[in-house]
Amino acid sequence: MQGMPVSVSVGSIRERGYDQARRHSALVRFLRRALPLGALLAALLLIVLPYIRPLELISADIDLGSLTLDGTRITMEMPDLKGFRGDNKPYSISARQAIQDVTRPTILELVELTSRIETKPGSVARLRSDAGIYDSKKDELSVKGNVQIISGTSDIRMLSGLIDFKTNTVVSKEPVQVMMTSGTINANAMRVFDNGERIVFSGHVRSRFKSRSGTEPIAATDAGASE
Repeated sequence: MQGMPVSVSVGSIRERGYDQARRHSALVRFLRRALPLGALLAALLLIVLPYIRPLELISADIDLGSLTLDGTRITMEMPDLKGFRGDNKPYSISARQAIQDVTRPTILELVELTSRIETKPGSVARLRSDAGIYDSKKDELSVKGNVQIISGTSDIRMLSGLIDFKTNTVVSKEPVQVMMTSGTINANAMRVFDNGERIVFSGHVRSRFKSRSGTEPIAATDAGASE
């Protein structure tokens, strides 16, 4: 039994072949453009990731402004860090600039910083300094240059200091001055414990307090420690 005759148009075969060739050419042109672009994006990702990934190691939440890359150093404009101390009380650190070296991912260098530290419900200590270094691994803030801490009626001035957010302590091994409504204390070193409830001065401690009548000041000098 013979099959039915089949009529095939040569023109339709040519048209289908032309369409297939056109689609193939379009695909080749797309791949020629897409593959180099994909390779470029992958290369850029490999370059950028080492800079961004260290920011994940900062334990505190951090809001960033603009970022600038210079070698292994990242400069962040107007960063704002927020975290919690050992007693779960919040603290925040803001700065004009923060600089991080990707080779030291847990260290953040701060320029012109301010900090807000909750000491107890309803009470806040405010700190300012020319410069500082925040160590996210130790949860410590080292400050230096025109350091000032204002808490309640106390105004503390230091050349440098170390704030440990885990143990809630402040330590200064350089001369300090504490000004209060009742008087002034100067010393060569100071340690602050219990959210400011206990302060230990050491090294040539000098104090000057107002008398009860408020007329003549009472001065005292102690070369040892004072609490």
